[in-house]
Amino acid sequence: MQYWHRGHSLWLICTLGMMGCISITLWDAQALEPALRSCVRQTARTSLALFLLTFCCSALHTLWPSALTQTLLRYRRQLGLSFATSHLIHAGLFIQLGMLNPALGKEVFAAPMLILGGSGYLMIALMAATSNEAAIRMLGGALWKRLHTFGVYWLWLLFVLTVGKRLAQGPLYSAMLAALLIGLVLRLWEQRQLRARIAAAAS
Repeated sequence: MQYWHRGHSLWLICTLGMMGCISITLWDAQALEPALRSCVRQTARTSLALFLLTFCCSALHTLWPSALTQTLLRYRRQLGLSFATSHLIHAGLFIQLGMLNPALGKEVFAAPMLILGGSGYLMIALMAATSNEAAIRMLGGALWKRLHTFGVYWLWLLFVLTVGKRLAQGPLYSAMLAALLIGLVLRLWEQRQLRARIAAAAS
C-alpha cells in the first residue's frame, strides 16, 4: 500500500488528468476532427514533457542535487509509466484522426510512419513491461540497463525527428527541439561527471 501511494498514485493522477483534459475537449467540441487534432497535440506535448522529465531527472540530481531533483529521481519509474500511458493515448487518438480524415490516414498508415512509429511503441512497451524489480532480477542488472539506455536514446532520436520536421510550423517546435537538445547535453554532462568521480576515487 505504501508503494502504491508513493509511486502508482502519481501515474494515476497523470492518467486521470490527461483523460480529463481529453474528455473536456471532446465534450465541448462542435466538430469531431478539430477536437481530435487538439487532443493529439495535447497528448504529444504531455508525452514530450513526461519523457524529458524521465530522461533528465538522474542528470539533474547528479549535477544539481536538491530535494526537488531527489524527488524527481525517486518517481522516475512512475514518470516513465505516465509517459508510456500518454503516448499510448496519443497513438489511439492519432489513429482515430487518420481514420476520420482519409488524406491524413495515408500519412498515418504509410510504411515509414508504421516502421518508425512502431519501433518507438515497441520500445515503450518493452521498457514499461520491464519497469519493475521482477524484470530486473529476471534480465539481470546489466542487460536491463542496456535495454533501457538504448530505449531512451532511441525514443529521444524519434522525438527529435518528429519535432524537427515541424520546425516551420512555429516557434513552439523550436523550443521543443531546444529542450530535447538540452536534455541530451545534461545526460552527457552527467556521464562525464560520473567518470571523473570514479577516476578521482580510483587515484
